[in-house]
Amino acid sequence: MKENRPGIGEKAIETPTLLIKKNIMYWENTMIQLSNISCISTGNIASAPFPILAALFVLAGFWLFSKSAVLAIILCVIGGVWLLIWYFENESRREGAVLAIRMNSGQSLYFAFKRKDFLQSVLAVLERIIADGGDRQVSINVENCTFSGDADILNGIRI
Repeated sequence: MKENRPGIGEKAIETPTLLIKKNIMYWENTMIQLSNISCISTGNIASAPFPILAALFVLAGFWLFSKSAVLAIILCVIGGVWLLIWYFENESRREGAVLAIRMNSGQSLYFAFKRKDFLQSVLAVLERIIADGGDRQVSINVENCTFSGDADILNGIRI
């Protein structure tokens, strides 16, 4: 089953922290019951589409060099900066990943993470919490890529 993975800023939830307390996962002003989750998976963040208009600016700039050097330089700089921004955004997306949570209702939630290795640790913590149940409390700092809370749930997980 192939899912369309959102990119950062597109349907992905970007929150600085996730809190898991017993059977509830909280973020900002939202909570979900972990027993209502039917599937959890991870995937890459979708690449940003290539800015064709930026490339056209650069090409138009080269074409205009014989007619107006100032306008040509302005178009080349605008197009070049736009292409650089696109490149660095895609590099950032390549380092990140998405946590996809499908609920029993069929609704899917996507959480953007900056680092793939940290997301794998989050997945392992979620697996232990869902499998063990009980009175667990774990705080996941998505922004700083750290955990805090019940030490016994975090033991044995490479963090």
